[in-house]
Amino acid sequence: MPSNRPDVAPEVKRQEIRSAARSLFFSEGFDKTSVARIARAAGVTPNTLYWYYAGKEQLFAAVVEELTALFFMGLENRDPQEPVRETLAWVIEAMDAAQPLIVTLHEKARTSDAIAAVHERFHTEVATLIGERLRARGVDEARMPAIIHIVSFSVEGLLMHELAPAERQAVIDEMAARLFV
Repeated sequence: MPSNRPDVAPEVKRQEIRSAARSLFFSEGFDKTSVARIARAAGVTPNTLYWYYAGKEQLFAAVVEELTALFFMGLENRDPQEPVRETLAWVIEAMDAAQPLIVTLHEKARTSDAIAAVHERFHTEVATLIGERLRARGVDEARMPAIIHIVSFSVEGLLMHELAPAERQAVIDEMAARLFV
């Protein structure tokens, strides 16, 4: 039976809980993953899990925050001068790997303040990043809000709808050619 393991540093426990939750959220989905199952997989008691996270929604939000940070780190490490189509293709590929969590994020953002806040922060950070890239390319400031929405909605659409790789690439190419000029 799991114990509260007082010899393990709090941040290590918190990370173990997030890692167990992330794995289960990917493999079983949010709704089918119980707090008890997450605690068992992390080697802690459910009470210990609640000590670190107020509930499953807050834990899910923490998992998404962690993945978001990794995503933005990867994006920031890309060459800002690379062709936009390559950056967009990388973004879609990276986000495609997290598609099950993205679907849950959109569903749960309607009913959970914690998850809605993570979703909103992600979109704000994406908008800021796209805006920076557009400014660097000399795009008119008045066009930016519409371009940011088009890119965000198009990426989400590509993630939610199956397209053949060639069709997906055609959408990416068209976005890059028409919006980032």
